[in-house]
Amino acid sequence: MKLLDGFSVIICCYNSEKRLPNTLAHLAKQTFSGEWELIIVDNNCTDNTVTVAQNEWKKYNHRVALRIISETQPGLSHARRAGILNAKYKYAIFCDDDNWLNENYLKIAYEIMESHPDVGLLGGQSKEVCEIEPPEWFDKVKHNYAIGKQADKSGYLKNRLILWGAGLVIRTHILANIYRNNINHLLEDRKGKKLSSGGDSEISFWFNFANYRLFYEEMLFFYHFIPAERLKYDYYISLIKEFEQANKIIYPYRSVIVISKYGLFRRVFVLFKISTKLLLSIFYPINKTLKEKYVNDLMCILPFIRSKVIKKILKQKNKIFLISNSHAKIS
Repeated sequence: MKLLDGFSVIICCYNSEKRLPNTLAHLAKQTFSGEWELIIVDNNCTDNTVTVAQNEWKKYNHRVALRIISETQPGLSHARRAGILNAKYKYAIFCDDDNWLNENYLKIAYEIMESHPDVGLLGGQSKEVCEIEPPEWFDKVKHNYAIGKQADKSGYLKNRLILWGAGLVIRTHILANIYRNNINHLLEDRKGKKLSSGGDSEISFWFNFANYRLFYEEMLFFYHFIPAERLKYDYYISLIKEFEQANKIIYPYRSVIVISKYGLFRRVFVLFKISTKLLLSIFYPINKTLKEKYVNDLMCILPFIRSKVIKKILKQKNKIFLISNSHAKIS
């Protein structure tokens, strides 16, 4: 199916009836004069999400059509996949049910994507809107809630390999082709009340494999609504624990991308450097996070000690590269 010029705005929902009204109100104010559609993905909702979405959107008598699709397999990654595979337009936006997009969001995103054909993913910045007064510790950790800036200035991302899923702008056909060729997530995003994460990071890695660039635009702005229950310290601790679990997959992805850019001389140098640091860590303990990165880097350089995860990622990388260069479906 040939994709049309414009946007598919995808809102993945699991019991979103309380959050949707404000999200839809902001979407109704978009100044973009081009064509776009609004897709609500019902991911096993047990409340009145669908009815609320339909009734709220009717209030605005908007020219843009609202489509409801269903994804019975639980989890945000599955819902996003369903949204992308049903999208009619060449650009897609993952607007979470708690994202309030600035009125110029689509307009700015369209201009950037049109003028930068090498950009596969585009992200912006956000500011929190908290349901209650946030605790003192929140300001120091709010980046873990996808709040703040994703880079120091607008432009291509250089040292950062990922963009948030919140408000993410996507070149639709690339991600759709990846999904249609049965490339599946190794990471599991939010599923019901489970705070598992990393699926959006994985999408960023896939676009790296496809040789598309990531771009940050500070004028691309949205508010991120944070409900009271997410401001409890127990919630934050659970969130961090899930991040740590996701890192077991994210670190190998990172290593595959970084190491693949090295030439032979650089690889030999890195091999010597990492091996030395790991040996020294026996006597001088290093940060656990840093040690995990070193181990994964080492596994990328030495084929005979590669983990199962790295082997899977390398297969993904090769297949995605072929897909993106052939523009054809590869079984």
